Amino acid sequence: MEESLKIRTPDKKYIYCTLGYPDKAPPKGTVIFVHGLASTELWPPMLLGSWYFRKKGYAYCRVNLYDWHPNARTLMKTDLLQHSKDVDTVTKYLKRKGHKQLFAVGHSFGGLTLLRTQTSQFKALSLWDISSFISYPPRQWLNRDRASGATYMNVGYELLMSKRFIRGIETFPDELKLISKIQSPTQICYASGPDAMLVESSKRYFEHLICEGELVELEGASHSFTEEGISQKLFQKTEKWFQKTIT
Repeated sequence: MEESLKIRTPDKKYIYCTLGYPDKAPPKGTVIFVHGLASTELWPPMLLGSWYFRKKGYAYCRVNLYDWHPNARTLMKTDLLQHSKDVDTVTKYLKRKGHKQLFAVGHSFGGLTLLRTQTSQFKALSLWDISSFISYPPRQWLNRDRASGATYMNVGYELLMSKRFIRGIETFPDELKLISKIQSPTQICYASGPDAMLVESSKRYFEHLICEGELVELEGASHSFTEEGISQKLFQKTEKWFQKTIT
């Protein structure tokens, strides 16, 4: 069973989410899915992953950090810190509704988003190919078009970026210090296929964990984890990690 949520924020915006429940109640816990940059809750591994967890007895909440629905945030008028605040808003909402055991999955920029949430609210986290500004400084992939004056990101495709979002990237806190503050068990899953870019940064993240941690390599995987059979392995590894912390 799925239902659409419209959660009001302190600044009177709405966060649109999809909440799902397993066929058998009560659920083992609730998994919050946080997508990456220029993505949505319908990114295939996030969509399929939520259904996988439902079959394993979990509820889930797929969060849209920006959306086309009325009074939702838009990518041009938000930033990474706002993403983190919005995830905290969703977490508080779910707790008020009786979801006691919460887990979090963040992909790419979604992993960076989770670093600045109130991570103590989660029983465990799984970061899927989390992005890194230390290993890949913004100057390497942010470009300025002289003709239009627009700034865009170039990582195989071009994405226009607002000044607000760019400021948020350029002033992002030391990510290794952030991850070292996490107390909840944290898993880091990274892609190691031919085009993988975050192998070394994932290992550095893992080295800076002081909480219980696990480093998982997905051989042959790309950043999107969409190769045949790869996403299933990712889901299995993540669910096994979460299962260890259920009380």
